[in-house]
Amino acid sequence: SAHELGHNFGLLHANRYNCFNSDGEPREINFDCDTIERGDTYTIMGSSSSGYHNGPHQMEAGWFNEKFLQTGSVGNTYTLVPLEKS
Repeated sequence: SAHELGHNFGLLHANRYNCFNSDGEPREINFDCDTIERGDTYTIMGSSSSGYHNGPHQMEAGWFNEKFLQTGSVGNTYTLVPLEKS
C-alpha cells in the first residue's frame, strides 16, 4: 500500500493533535495536547485513503527541493497550486 511504501521511504505516521480546554474550546497548540496516532485525515501516512503523501512527507522522502517552500504571513492572500503544476 502507499502507506507502507511511505515507511519504506523512512516516513513516520502523520498524527493529529487534539488541543481543547476543559470546556471543549480550542486552545493554543503546545506540548500538553493529546496526540492521536495516524489521526491526520489529509494524508495516507495518517488515516486518509487518498493514496497521497502530504508536502512535508514528500520533502522528507526527497521528492522535491526546498526551493519550492514558501513562508506566508498573516493577513496576506495566497493562491495554492499542486506542486506537480508549479
